[in-house]
Amino acid sequence: MFRWAYSIDQSDLRFTGLKICMASKPSHTSLAAEELLRCLSDPLDQGAFGLVYTLENYPSLAAKEFQLDGFADDTIRELECKLNTYTKLIHPNVLRCHQVLRDGELIYTIVDRYKETVERMIIRHKRKIQPIPEQEILLVLEQAASGLAYLHDPKKTDAKRNPLPAVVHGALEPSSILVSDGVHFALANYGIPGKLMQKGSGAATSYSAPETPLHGRITVASDIWALGVIVYELAALNRPNFVKDGDPQVVFTGDWRPNLTAVKSVHIKEILGRILVLDPEARPSAKELVDLVKNPMVIPMMVSEDLRTQMKSLKQDLKSKSNDVTLLKSIIEAQSSDLAFLKKELRTKLSRIDKLEAQCNDYALQMQSLKNSIEQQRQQFNKATEEFRNQIARGCKLNNLIPIDDSSWTPLMCAAFIGDIETAKQHLSDKDKKNSDGDTALMIAARAGHVNIVELLDPTDGNGVTALMRAADRNDMKAAKLLVPLQKKRTAGDMEINGLWISRGTALIRAAAYGHTGVVRLLAEHENGMKDAHGRTALIIAAAKDHVECVRLLVGYEGGLQDNCGSTALMHAVYYNHVECATLLVKKEKNMKTTHEWHGCRSGLTALDIAKNNGYRELVGVLSK
Repeated sequence: MFRWAYSIDQSDLRFTGLKICMASKPSHTSLAAEELLRCLSDPLDQGAFGLVYTLENYPSLAAKEFQLDGFADDTIRELECKLNTYTKLIHPNVLRCHQVLRDGELIYTIVDRYKETVERMIIRHKRKIQPIPEQEILLVLEQAASGLAYLHDPKKTDAKRNPLPAVVHGALEPSSILVSDGVHFALANYGIPGKLMQKGSGAATSYSAPETPLHGRITVASDIWALGVIVYELAALNRPNFVKDGDPQVVFTGDWRPNLTAVKSVHIKEILGRILVLDPEARPSAKELVDLVKNPMVIPMMVSEDLRTQMKSLKQDLKSKSNDVTLLKSIIEAQSSDLAFLKKELRTKLSRIDKLEAQCNDYALQMQSLKNSIEQQRQQFNKATEEFRNQIARGCKLNNLIPIDDSSWTPLMCAAFIGDIETAKQHLSDKDKKNSDGDTALMIAARAGHVNIVELLDPTDGNGVTALMRAADRNDMKAAKLLVPLQKKRTAGDMEINGLWISRGTALIRAAAYGHTGVVRLLAEHENGMKDAHGRTALIIAAAKDHVECVRLLVGYEGGLQDNCGSTALMHAVYYNHVECATLLVKKEKNMKTTHEWHGCRSGLTALDIAKNNGYRELVGVLSK
């Protein structure tokens, strides 16, 4: 049975287990819910958004069905609100919606019944290979434009003079223009919410204006473009494909013009030339289209005005070019005398060049002799250099590379310095010793960039924990700074860190978990924005653990980022009642919402909602400012 129904006459509302949704007063008698169920007959048509049924005993009416399953509550509420408004629209070229009823996941609208659509009219003419007369096309254009002008009008009112909003059709195509007796046309499927439109016919994309795929915008100008495509299809009996298989970004560029060769009517071709333009602002309004069709002299006048403007511009260009020609003539005359002088000068210099060429030939012979001599000396130098290198390789030992007077350097440190891994393996027992500068062999190897020595001294374990991560864990700033170039941006496996279970955490995330401010400051430049397996950033971890200074450092890098549930650092701070951390985060994350259920909180909640749910009065005050 129906969960709620909308009764048209508010003076006769029935509450027989039904919930009233909307109200208006149409010209037809309203149907009770049970009567609608009995009257639903065979499907009349498969519309873009659901079936359209005939109604027994009501030959002038039809019932349009909207299927709601799979849509969010806000989308359904938006549809209900729009349908409520549409029951108040009254225009001969806009489909009249008399009544709205809901049955669970279905909404039915009681509308006027029409015999066919423009789509079927086109198909009929295609089958007969019979062109549609120009006057019939102009009649479709005039009435559809009249309906759009009414929908687009922001100043229209209902029967009680209450203001009604402007409506963008948003899904205009041949199947959404209804036809009665071949002379009366009305717009249907107007103003449907965007998420419901995605469930409609895929063919609608052929009627989409360029700004829709390029910028995601649908405006009143987009409706005008769609109407132009429909007029093209009526005139050519073939739907245009301006993009074909190309990329709209590449096709719709500044010099794009529609190919209208398939349109034979000069009148219609001129109208389409003004509708199918890339700039939405340059397209005529729906009201202007009505005027174009009603007054055939408007287009020639507009064309004449364009020609006069072009003629004036051409005359100005011609005058400017004439002045340029006069100036060029005077320049040529002046340069003719200069050219004669230059020719004489050239002959003099050519004789000098001949003499210089002879001298250059002599110099070339001398240069070749010098090159041969230099090549011999280079070979001798290379030979001497190679011998010197061999002597160094044979005679230089470790003490030649490291100050021999610094007794604090162990053999392991020396091996780490020069990258001698074999020697390093023999002295691993000294890896924790420090020299007079406070450096361990690990620090020396990291500073020298010897990755293999670093892995030998502090190897990455089976869980992916690196030397840099261990330095971050123990707040070892000096070691961390040296290891960053070698091991930054790596992640480890699953483990518990300071009471938090972290998977694929970075060195920065681990430092944030422990609250090591200095290490966080160092690593933030290299690992900010990286997340663990749950989508948590270092900022989220720091906020959850109430590490205020770490939050202060990281908010500039990671403020506004969300984890896999859509929760932010601010939400974590609020959830654990960390007031000071929340104060630092409120500016960047106050209005963000969860996208999934999180810690018992449903999706779509803000940090303020979470604070209210948990009864944190102080936080509610902070977040309400």
